Formats: sequence, C-alpha cells, structure tokens
Amino acid sequence: MKIEKVFLYLAIFMIGISVFFMPATEVPDEVKHADTAWHILYPDSDNILDWEAKNDIINNPQPADADVNWSLFKQFFIDKIDTSQISTRLNFDIKSISYLPQFIGMYIGKTIYPSLGIILTFGRLINAAVYIIAIFYFIKFIRSGKEVLLFVSLLPMMIQQAGSLSYDVLNYVAIAGFFTFIINLLHRRTIGMKHFILLLLLTILMVAVKLNNIFLLAVLAFINFECADKLLFLNPFLKKFQKNRLVVLSILSLLISLVAIIYIHQTVGIKQFISVMFNTLVNNNLNGALNTFLTTGIFGYFGWLTIPLPLWVVFIDIFVLTILLLVDKNFELPKSEAVALGMVFPVQVAIIIAIMYFLWTPQILGENASISVGTQGRYFTPFLLYLYPLCAGWKKNINIDINEKTKDWLLIGTLIFNYVIYLVLIAIYYWF
Repeated sequence: MKIEKVFLYLAIFMIGISVFFMPATEVPDEVKHADTAWHILYPDSDNILDWEAKNDIINNPQPADADVNWSLFKQFFIDKIDTSQISTRLNFDIKSISYLPQFIGMYIGKTIYPSLGIILTFGRLINAAVYIIAIFYFIKFIRSGKEVLLFVSLLPMMIQQAGSLSYDVLNYVAIAGFFTFIINLLHRRTIGMKHFILLLLLTILMVAVKLNNIFLLAVLAFINFECADKLLFLNPFLKKFQKNRLVVLSILSLLISLVAIIYIHQTVGIKQFISVMFNTLVNNNLNGALNTFLTTGIFGYFGWLTIPLPLWVVFIDIFVLTILLLVDKNFELPKSEAVALGMVFPVQVAIIIAIMYFLWTPQILGENASISVGTQGRYFTPFLLYLYPLCAGWKKNINIDINEKTKDWLLIGTLIFNYVIYLVLIAIYYWF
C-alpha cells in the first residue's frame, strides 16, 4: 500500500474519532477560535452567540480530572440559537484566511442544526478534512521524507489540533507545504514559473497564519538551484548571489542583528533579554514549564494543558523519529545546506520565545519578568520536519540499516500505540 494511503486511512480514523471524543471547547483557546471564525461573516452577533460563556461546560480543577457539567454540555448541543436575529457583514482580512475552513464548517453546521455544539463540531470536521487532504497530497508528491512527514503529522499533539477549531491546522499545512516544496527543490535544483507561483501562495499562507513563518524563506538563500523556463533571465543575478553568498548573507545578518540589538536595548536591555532567554530555555528552577513545552508539549500535551503524554512515550517517539530521519539513504545533502535547513528548528524556537516575551509575558508577569511565558510545545511541532534535511548531511557517516517491512511496522505501530495512549488519557480525564 502506498504510504499516502496509509496516512489517509490512519488520519481519517484517528482524527475523525478525536473530533467527537475530545470534548467541545477543551482544546486550548477553542472558543476564541470559534469566535474569530464566526466573526468573518457575523461580527455583530455577540449578544446572541457568546462563545466565551461556554467555557463553563467543563471545569478543569488541577490536578483532579475534569468535572463535566452534563446539563450544560447537553444544552450546548441541543439548544438552538435564533439565527433570524443575526445580521451578516463581511469582516475579512488576511488573518481570516487561517479561519476559513472553520467558518465554512460552522456555517454548514448552522444551516443543518443551529446549536453551538453542532456548529462547533462541523467547524472541527471541515478543519480536519482540510488537514487530511492537504497532508495526503504533500506525502504523495514529496520526493523523499514521506515517512517523516507522515509520522510528525500524526503525532498525538497534531491529532488533537487537527480535530479542533485551531488555526494550527493551516499553520501546519503551510509549514509542511513549504517543507515539501524545499525537499522537492533539493531534488530537482530548479525553480520554474509554476514553482514560483506555488512558492508565492505558500508564502501568503505562511504569513497569513503566523508572521514568524516568514523566516522560513531564508533557507532559500542557502540552497543551490537555478531558474527555468520563463525565469531564466534571473540566472545571472542568482549565480552572482550564490558566488558571493557568504559576503551578502554576512552583511544582511549584521544589519538584522544591529536592528534587533537597538530594539532590545531601547525596550528591555541587552543583559535582561539574554538573561530571560537563558532562564526560559535552560533554567528549570525558574521556568517550571520548560520541559512541558520543549519536550512533552511538542509530542502531546492535551486539553487545557492538563493532560501530558507520559515522558516514556515521548522517549519512544523520539527514538522512532530518529530512526526515520536516518534510514533514508537515497537523500543526502552537502553539509552546508543540511546545517542551514536544520537551523530552522532552533531558530524558530528562539524567535517564538522572544515574541512571546515581548507581546505576551508583560501581560502575565509584568515588565520585569525573568522568563518568557505563554509558549506551548505545539508551536514547535511542525518544525520537527526540518530535522530531516539536517540529518541528510550525515547519513553516509551513520550506519543504520532496517528493512522496509520492519520500518513500516515500527512507524504504524508507534502511531497506533500513541493514539491508544491519547484516547485512554482523554477518556479517563473527561469521560470516566
């Protein structure tokens, strides 16, 4: 069976069940996502449809299991809203792109049965469908790294998010799409007009969902390629850049660093910023959430960050992922390109933590906070994909041999095992 079909069957089963099994509103910020999606066409309906008020259908007293308010939960699905009083007014901007699947599903749900629970569930279903279809085609058309893409796409963390209203769906689709583009570019080493248009669309999607994704484009500067067909006229400029790449990139890096240093100096101070980044990433005594977002959180931290995947399961996932990263001997890269692409993961971790420090932390801990807060592991999960090209620079130096049948059983078996653990944790916490 082709690997994209393996993904399709597993994804439909796993994500499909998760859509209904994970209680409504229990994925982080889901009611806010619902509100944002709903406001694309119904921005003036807050007096009729208050998503925020529905957070009380399930209480989460830590460390105790959740207390489901069954009467409110049933009302959430049964009680209809009066849609005749809801006026329509298009409220669309570039950020709305990341909520289009959810809105389409919610609109369908409103048409079928206008209760908040049904509206939310249909939003989840369409969001999940977009995720499954997109990743299916990425796996189908990517020229190598299919197993890695499948494995990361069906980690428990992604299953939860894919079956929710979260914009993480289109964020992952955008990042995985760019990953597919880069891997195929590394194989063919040319960019024609159709590839350029695809790159432009991916860029718009990446930026629309999360602005920090724009930094992914920097990897193009480190890849050796040529332009083709209607873009041939760019080759002289491209070759000149590639010949002087080190000088150009050094100057650009210096300028960007200078701007960043000036900004940091004028806001929090260089010493304070360095201290914050160190404390956040290294000092577990000050940052008690360090392991939850940089280890467990990447692979599985469910509900309102109340249900962690057991650490020993995370170790199994890391072990299997490492094998998948190293066994594909048909894809190798020069070490310079491998390192550049492999830097995506740590650079994005640093960027996201820094952004959360400037934009979110002051609201929670005040201006003089010693750590950055608000970061969640799911923000980093998509960037695991970029460890694949990193490992491609050293595969010939690492002797790992595993037959295809064993690799397939290891891949599928681990995903099924992960999923069983995920279901058991959700069932115990919410339903029993």
